Formats: sequence, structure tokens, C-alpha cells
Amino acid sequence: MIKYDIIILDCPEISCPPPLMKVYIEFCGAFKRRGYNVKISNTINEITDTSIVLMGDFFHVENPAIILHNQSKNSIYIGWYWHKQDVSILPCFIHVYENTLADNPLPDKVPILQLMKSIPNCCPLLLRANDSVEDIGNFIRNVNKDYCFMGGRMCEWLIPGEPYKGYYYGVHNVSEYLDYDVRRQIYLSTTFALGFQTCDNISNAHVSQRIYEGMAYGCVVLSNSIHASLQTDGIVEYFTSKEDLENKMKYFLENPDKIKEKQELGYKFVKEKGTNNFSAQKIIDVIKNTYGIEIDF
Repeated sequence: MIKYDIIILDCPEISCPPPLMKVYIEFCGAFKRRGYNVKISNTINEITDTSIVLMGDFFHVENPAIILHNQSKNSIYIGWYWHKQDVSILPCFIHVYENTLADNPLPDKVPILQLMKSIPNCCPLLLRANDSVEDIGNFIRNVNKDYCFMGGRMCEWLIPGEPYKGYYYGVHNVSEYLDYDVRRQIYLSTTFALGFQTCDNISNAHVSQRIYEGMAYGCVVLSNSIHASLQTDGIVEYFTSKEDLENKMKYFLENPDKIKEKQELGYKFVKEKGTNNFSAQKIIDVIKNTYGIEIDF
């Protein structure tokens, strides 16, 4: 069985959007833990026939698939929103996209999802916690605050008021996003993770990574998206207003046995479906089922 190298491509011809670069780096933690060589490459020349190439959708050439084919036609290429590109020249290409599960998504997602549902070589890129399954539930928690939120700035009007104390870190600049190790430690010091979701994510029934991170590290996750609750078998608590959020926090703080129950349910769910091992396996299965290529994972 071929031992592939994992390349995150960010080159002059095909560059990777900064938010996606962070997603790919964390996603590739699953491969690093399995002994794979993972690197960010700024040149197409480093792609070989034993490469799995993760790519963004900033195109600076007219026919990106052709230059990839000319460099290495036998690589496994994985492209984020390459739906407008002709990739027929590449023998193994997987389309990846946001995990949009709404029956009636926003109009910009409709043609994309119609295409993805019509072809076999596609898979949603699931955003999950970046730790091994074996470590989930075994991290030491040292709680010193009630709540935390980290990510793109949103939902400031929902931040809990007194007497609750917490940490809200919402930024607009991707370069200011907190590193994963920092986020993990903040979750481990917090009772509640605020699983705020944007209006677009709620409309598209797309659930962001922070939902799974919160559960992975023992937080009670509270979200303004009903889909976060539905997609986690009700483990995530859905709230409808700031008052509802604060009432739910009060209930759990007064009933520590309910916090423990949520923690155990969250750990179990994350071990089964909430790490990027699960995300990677989904893509590996599509590669095998579509092209007959087996990847040791």
C-alpha cells in the first residue's frame, strides 16, 4: 500500500484562503497522528505521484487542473469548492465543501449542492475537534470561568450578563484567531461553551467546529442554532434568547449532576463522530469507493 504525503497547496497558481488554511492545518492533525508527513507547499513542483493534495479555491490561472495534471496526474487531489472547474483531466479528484444540511439552503448554495449530490467524487469537509479519539475525556479540567466563546465576531448581544463571568474572544481578522492548543485550554477552564452560529450557518443547517470542540473538552455547549442540537442528538442545548441562555446556565449550575451527564454524552458523541479522524475517514472512504484507492489510516 502506498504511503502518501499530505500537501496543503498554497502556491501562486492556486492559493488557499486564510480561513481554509487554518481548517486544513487542524484537519491534517488526524494524518499527523497516524505518522503521515504533512507540509504546506508554496510550489506545484513539490507534488508527486504519492501526494494527497488539499487545495483552496483562489485561482490565478485559467485552467488549474491542466497544470496539476502536467505536474503529477496520479496524485489524489482534494479541492474546496472546485465546482466551476473542469477536473476531468485528473484521474482522482475529490470535491469538498461545507456540510450544508438544510432542505432549503440559501440560494448561493443550491446549485453547488445539486452538483455535489449528483456526482460520486464529493464529500463534505467536516469541521471537528483536533485530538485523538483516545484522548477525548481524559484531559484535566480546571474550571475558573462560567463561559467562553472563540472565533469570528458574532452574537455580542447574547453574551451572558451578571453574575456570569466568562471569556468572549470574537475577531474579524483571521490572523487573530487563537491557535488550537490555546482554545483547548480555555475550554478546559470553562463550564459552558457558547456555540454561537451565524445567520447563514443557521439557514444552511451548517454547524461549526466550535460545537464539537466544546463537547470534546467537557463543556456544556449552548447554541442559538437548533441544528447544533439536532446534529448532536440533543446534547447541545438550544436557546432562543439571552434570557433563555442565562436561565439554562443557572439550571445547570444548580444541578451539577446534569453537567456531568452532558459531559459524558458529549465525550461519547465526539469519540464516535466528533474528531477530525472521523472527518478524514469520510474522505478516505469516498476515495476508495469512487476510485478503488486504499489509503492506510
